[in-house]
Amino acid sequence: PRRAAQLRAARPDLEVIDIRGNVDTRLGRVRGMTGPEVIDGKKGDLDAVVLAAAGLTRLGRTHTITELLDPSVMLPAPGQGSLAVECRQADADADTALSAALREYDDEPTRLAVTAERSLLARLEAGCSAPIGALAAVEDGKLGLEAVVCSPDGQRLLRRRLEVAADGMEAAVGLGVRLAEALLDDGAAELTPLAAR
Repeated sequence: PRRAAQLRAARPDLEVIDIRGNVDTRLGRVRGMTGPEVIDGKKGDLDAVVLAAAGLTRLGRTHTITELLDPSVMLPAPGQGSLAVECRQADADADTALSAALREYDDEPTRLAVTAERSLLARLEAGCSAPIGALAAVEDGKLGLEAVVCSPDGQRLLRRRLEVAADGMEAAVGLGVRLAEALLDDGAAELTPLAAR
């Protein structure tokens, strides 16, 4: 729903359909593409499919990418592409090889960005299928967060951006909440079902 709504908003002339299946099945539906798993009668029936570049990269399929959609056209799902490693707090706090490795994996700018994105989603009380996109990044000591809430048909959308000093987790959480509040004040709950009002 998030991708479809943003595509419809950017290109109302497109017919956007929902498709299912693995990457090969989806790519096999694009005119001129080949794939081992194609649904009978569905080969080459589409002009394009939109897939996550991160997933195609992990699968070694970057050669199939013909265009990367700019965030000004399509924002990703909150937290998309981020990875988390969990362990017991006692193990993280101990002076061990595991805790040292966890500290090495931790990237503070990424953690701040994902925290802001997830805080926005939590405040909106939106599910994972809601047409909501968010992208945060740390740049020049500032944490910026941009978000979009769309009507499912893409005819209406709200897009807002805020930034704060990148001063830690509390600032990241607060940024997400403030941007969510601004979207709600502007009528986000009228565009798509949200538990928050």
